[in-house]
Amino acid sequence: MNLNSDISKIFNTNHFAETAVYTPQGGSAKDAKGIFSAESTGVELGHVEVVGNEPFFVCAESEAPNAKKDDSLVLASVSYLLKTPTPMGNGFLLMKLRKV
Repeated sequence: MNLNSDISKIFNTNHFAETAVYTPQGGSAKDAKGIFSAESTGVELGHVEVVGNEPFFVCAESEAPNAKKDDSLVLASVSYLLKTPTPMGNGFLLMKLRKV
């Protein structure tokens, strides 16, 4: 099996993946299949626990070639801007997001 067929299986929307709309700054919107997460993390500050999350979207690099900070991603009617798009070196792209 080659990496491209593996990637298409991982980002199958009948399983774990979702379809988002990716728009590069000054460019055209396109569908991007990937896996979204907004895991919560907690930090204790004295006697208080502060909980936050850092949403991210992982997709094939080909879904968002040349992704840059402040490109947009819309998923389930929620708008995000890319904070740090990071190629993972294996054909995947990690997009850390901030909600708009």
